[in-house]
Amino acid sequence: LRGRLARRRADWKDARACFERAQEIAEVAELYDVAARSIAGLAGVSRETGNLPAARRDFGEALVRAQTSGDRDSVAFVHHGLLGLEYDAGDLPSALEHGWVAVAMYQSDVERMRCLASLAGALMAYGDREAAEDAWSVVASACEERYYQVFAYDALSHLAALRGDRREFAAR
Repeated sequence: LRGRLARRRADWKDARACFERAQEIAEVAELYDVAARSIAGLAGVSRETGNLPAARRDFGEALVRAQTSGDRDSVAFVHHGLLGLEYDAGDLPSALEHGWVAVAMYQSDVERMRCLASLAGALMAYGDREAAEDAWSVVASACEERYYQVFAYDALSHLAALRGDRREFAAR
């Protein structure tokens, strides 16, 4: 958590140190799911600082650890990270593939909804408005987090505007 907080503050040095230390401890304790998430945290730092090749490498390593752990949420977490990475890299087909895997694998309803919101955004960027609307509709109706509901209704209103549907736009 400290690494995530440091990353959100853009304190890259502290974030890396926290994730590296967490990975070391997890590896010694053979907690490969925690190691996978720590490595994914390092990948996130690389992604956010613009080093997409390093991020891709780290996410690959994280995926191996997550699969070794057998923890479905950890595997989904890494695929969710890869969704964001490939979106940033402009490889929308790969982003969508990782997104669908993550949504299917998450056991946590909260994380599944968060991932579905990410996937919906990628679907919009890809140009599949119908699938994006379906995904955003699920997020709007099933997500318990207001933050994601607001994004969902914003996206649904945008999609209505693109269709020229003023009534639906106003309703959303």
